[in-house]
Amino acid sequence: MQQAENSHAANLKKAEEYLLVAPMDGTISSLSLKERFTAPTSSALVIENRDMISLKALLDQSQVVKIQSGATAKIFFDAYKKQGFDAKVSFIESVPAEASGVVSYTVKLTLKRPEGVELYDAMTATAQIYLDSVDDAIRVPLAAIQEDANGKFVQVYDGRRLRKQIVTVGKSDTTYTQVLTGLKEGDKISITAYATTTAQRSSNPFQSLFG
Repeated sequence: MQQAENSHAANLKKAEEYLLVAPMDGTISSLSLKERFTAPTSSALVIENRDMISLKALLDQSQVVKIQSGATAKIFFDAYKKQGFDAKVSFIESVPAEASGVVSYTVKLTLKRPEGVELYDAMTATAQIYLDSVDDAIRVPLAAIQEDANGKFVQVYDGRRLRKQIVTVGKSDTTYTQVLTGLKEGDKISITAYATTTAQRSSNPFQSLFG
């Protein structure tokens, strides 16, 4: 009797060595394991969290060094181009993927599954990953900023003529530049000799488009 108990205890301990523990809550969508079969070299099973969606984007080496895990992003699926979905960078692969001599890095983005929207595997999308943000900023188009020996300036329209206004600038993206001093909200500035625009105050983060 004692021998049987000892054998049973040994078997339980040995079984614990082969115990698989799920790293997260989810649903098993694929299972490659079978009784008495050797475990496959690929994924033995796949667990999906149906409440979350993951996407992968390839960034080149000049882009990937600018982002960090946890960075916020906006996803625009080709099927819903006018609707953006909030996401975060959840993982940055350090091992590069090389194709035709071009080195890229895989970035994983995760977002909560939106209600009332049908999304399926292999759908394509564009990702905007936010590199930095500035609250309550005065911004002007990049084309409005000029520079001479005295520094950067814009042409301000006062209702009768254009006058030169020295400015200091801060952060910028591919479209706008933050103006720290020299302008106030509502000032009309010139982009070309024939067009004017208005200095805007924006809480939107400056962003770079990766996808």
